[in-house]
Amino acid sequence: MERVFNSKRHYIFSMNKKKFGIHPRLGLLLLTMFFILHAPLVHAQWKIGGQLGLNWSKNTEGKGHIFNEQKFLMGPHGGAVIVHDFGTRTAVQAELLYQQLGFKIPVYQIVASGAGEKHNLVNRSHYISLPLLFKVRPMEEEFHFLTGPQVSYLIHNSTHLKHTPEITCWAQKPWDLSLVMGADYHFKTGIYVDARYQLGLTHCMKVNDMYNRSIQLSVGYLFSLDLMDRVTRTLRRL
Repeated sequence: MERVFNSKRHYIFSMNKKKFGIHPRLGLLLLTMFFILHAPLVHAQWKIGGQLGLNWSKNTEGKGHIFNEQKFLMGPHGGAVIVHDFGTRTAVQAELLYQQLGFKIPVYQIVASGAGEKHNLVNRSHYISLPLLFKVRPMEEEFHFLTGPQVSYLIHNSTHLKHTPEITCWAQKPWDLSLVMGADYHFKTGIYVDARYQLGLTHCMKVNDMYNRSIQLSVGYLFSLDLMDRVTRTLRRL
């Protein structure tokens, strides 16, 4: 039975006694993007590239969740990366990623012979994700801590269970907001390795109070786009 929630509207500002409704999490995301994008562009350097990796994901078992034996589901992710360095210690990294999240649950089924069999119910959710990460380098080495918001849009969902072909989809919400936390290490060759944890902040299900959780490992490559140096060298040749 579907549950109905009587939610209250939240506000973060008002003007002329007229309120403009914005959810607190969306307001936090907008403020974070504003301060990052308006940071001083001192000694800025652009880098672009891509990354590929694996996710180990599942959903939290919140209120209304009828399963209690969730297992991590492994899936791929990958996409484009752009980095904006501010000096030597801080940077902002934006990504456009495809990632597969989900979970698997062991389920007992009664087959035609009357015997019981144990199979995994597998839910796969395919997202297009936009992480915006603030990076800090604590030392002179190429090691960074990173954190920031991630907005994801669900492009496809499927649920599979052996002997039950009629299961085709799950009650997923189209949008998902997460907090990303992790670290990376960059080699002088341009290759880097990345490890992060994705903490869901909004319900990913329409009925159950469940959140996405994911551990991600990636390998990527970045190359520099020092546009000012290129322009200077070109002008000197003229």
